[in-house]
Amino acid sequence: MAKIETTRFGVLEYKEEDVIHFEKGIPGFEEEKQFILFQPDQENPLAFLQSIYTVNLAFVIANPFSFYPNYEFELDEQSIAELEIKDVNEVAVWGILSIPENFKKATMNLKAPIIINIKNKKAKQIILHETDYLTKTPLFPQQVKEGVK
Repeated sequence: MAKIETTRFGVLEYKEEDVIHFEKGIPGFEEEKQFILFQPDQENPLAFLQSIYTVNLAFVIANPFSFYPNYEFELDEQSIAELEIKDVNEVAVWGILSIPENFKKATMNLKAPIIINIKNKKAKQIILHETDYLTKTPLFPQQVKEGVK
């Protein structure tokens, strides 16, 4: 077991085989190539993508299908090849959240989901082209309609 001391979660233990590898990093964080997925509560759709090298870098992520059951897109052939995806069941999809002070105004990036091959732990954030999905899609669309402040 390896350990990382994080600023948000204290000490996290992980197995080397659980490390998720982003060959090209994450856009804006190209030097960050290795993360662990930390989900403190399996009942909660929120999780964290914690860098194993930068202790204060963790992205809040969520399964987009938990909030948008009709979310769909096609993965391009290049991404399928890079991640060595052989079967759709090998794929986990996550969206990065932006969380302001008022959690009810949180947004999810549906235009650029994170795709993880859960078998080989290769991952990539892809940018969907020719889509109406937004980088800041309200996490709680009903709150927007109701004008929650």
